[in-house]
Amino acid sequence: MKKAQEHSPKVSAFKFLLWTFITLLLCASSFAQSTSWKGTTSTAWTTAANWTNGVPTATVDAIIGDASFTTTRQPVIGAATTCKSLLVGGSVAATLAINKSLTVSGNVTINSNGTITQARKITVSLKGNWSNSGTYTPNNNTSAITFSGTTQSIGGGAITAFKKVTINAGSTTSLNQNISVAASLNVNGTFIPTENATPWLISEAGTLVVGAAGIVKVNASTFSANYGLTGAKTLSAGSTVEYSATTINQTISNTLTYSTLKVSGALTKTLAGNLLALNSTTASVGNIL
Repeated sequence: MKKAQEHSPKVSAFKFLLWTFITLLLCASSFAQSTSWKGTTSTAWTTAANWTNGVPTATVDAIIGDASFTTTRQPVIGAATTCKSLLVGGSVAATLAINKSLTVSGNVTINSNGTITQARKITVSLKGNWSNSGTYTPNNNTSAITFSGTTQSIGGGAITAFKKVTINAGSTTSLNQNISVAASLNVNGTFIPTENATPWLISEAGTLVVGAAGIVKVNASTFSANYGLTGAKTLSAGSTVEYSATTINQTISNTLTYSTLKVSGALTKTLAGNLLALNSTTASVGNIL
């Protein structure tokens, strides 16, 4: 009798409904991969009621400026937080104030009607791409952007005025738009200004520091046409500067103290004059390749 009950139509129907309910829950969870700012109760990023699907996490995208944003309360990050990707601006103009550290496991996108402000001594770390077509305002030379992913890019329709930029070891970051750097550009990974008819330029008063394993590529006609920073340029022992253009002739600067100087790409490379002594501490660095 017991065995018959276990296989009765009612039991089977119950199991089917239970399985369907669990499946729907799992599907809902998998599709809830983004959350949009509403600003329902306050400006606090960490208040769940201010979002359509709760506070963003490392696996949930943060969208600020879609149709869900119907109040005047602009979001403020007041405690260290994370999100998957970050989009500011859209169908509604939006401003995000970053007053504590933010870690983004994907892309940062600022649309034309989007604004990000960043407080002093605050770091935004991202593993995806930086695309700015709006307004980015760092408040101090200690306001830092760190590229900590693998393959990344800097682009968008606007020139980003950075204060401090760091390319972490392991990151290959391509420059697809002019930028300015007021404090420092620190390269511990690989930095590549993408080849362009009008070379991408890094300008302003910042310094350039290439770490012991850092690689900077030159794809303009000269080093300064890509790296127009007026501050000091430090090429640490073990670092590499690679003149790698394939579409234009290049002149290799003789005013820099290279560690490893590499020549690749195509066409003609011309040395501007005698090189300074290479910066080397071991036999494995301080080479011309």
